[in-house]
Formats: sequence, C-alpha cells, structure tokens
Amino acid sequence: MAYSFEQFCADNRAAYAKNDKADLEIIRLNLERLIQKNPEFVDEHCGPGADDGVVELYEDQDRGFLVYAHGYK
Repeated sequence: MAYSFEQFCADNRAAYAKNDKADLEIIRLNLERLIQKNPEFVDEHCGPGADDGVVELYEDQDRGFLVYAHGYK
C-alpha cells in the first residue's frame, strides 16, 4: 500500500513530544517509508523532470515544520 505525502505530514505532526520537540528518529523513519512506499512521489519531486533547486512542498502551521525537495541536475 502506498504511503501518501499527506499521511507523511500527519505522521510528522504526531512525532512531536509533549514539549513540542520533534522526535527526529520517527521523522527519519517516516521519510524512509515515504521513499520506499511512494516512488511516484519521489520521482515527481526529485526525478529528472523535477524543478532544479529547493522547493517548499509543505508548511505545517501548527508545529512550524517545513518539508522541502532538493533537486540538482
């Protein structure tokens, strides 16, 4: 089953502890899952047809984290 980018962002929101600090290991595992389970997403944002440079994909208004794609030809 694919792992959607929306679920990835929701899981990252949930990775914040009670003191509002992110559990980076959980976020790393979420990213690993996104890369493995959603190759279409990775290809779209990091593949040959992706924009060059840094592109903001998501900003979480509640937790303040950002998700970027980095692509360089």
